[in-house]
Amino acid sequence: MEFHGSTLPSLGHLQRLRFLLLNYNFLIGTLPSALLNCLSLLHLSAKGNSLSDVVPSSIGALPHLRVISHSHNNLSDSLPSSVFCNVTEFDISGNSFSGSIPDSISSLSRLEELKMSNNMYDGVFPVGITNCSLLRVLDLQGNRLTGGIPAFISELRGLTALLLGGNRLSSSIPSSYGNPTALKTLGLSE
Repeated sequence: MEFHGSTLPSLGHLQRLRFLLLNYNFLIGTLPSALLNCLSLLHLSAKGNSLSDVVPSSIGALPHLRVISHSHNNLSDSLPSSVFCNVTEFDISGNSFSGSIPDSISSLSRLEELKMSNNMYDGVFPVGITNCSLLRVLDLQGNRLTGGIPAFISELRGLTALLLGGNRLSSSIPSSYGNPTALKTLGLSE
């Protein structure tokens, strides 16, 4: 079944809905605010559409939301700062976000996977990322990040995948990273 344009069936009455997968339809605009009535929602995915807004800023009212996957859309606005406090997986790869990676990322203490590849983020590596102590996957490849890979990356002890290729980073992995036994994938390709 395909949905086109900005028309979606009424979702507000689906209060027990746990997974909403709207991938690769032809959706444009924003997701309906009726999602706020889906209080059991765990997983919200709308990959490969033409959405122009991540989620309504009040989506933080969904207490169980853990996964937001909106890669490959037309997203470019800034991320709401307090929306994603319980999210464990956040994917906005392949959009048009620009500027510095938002400081609000540092408040995502439950985050395990952060995928922000192939946007137009620039500036230095975000220091606050170390507050995401549960992070296993960090994918920032294909942006315009500058400077070096900071020593504080060693504080992310559970990191299994670090993907930083396709940026403008100037140094190698800091010696303070030691022997990262959890790291299984390291991407530094141009």
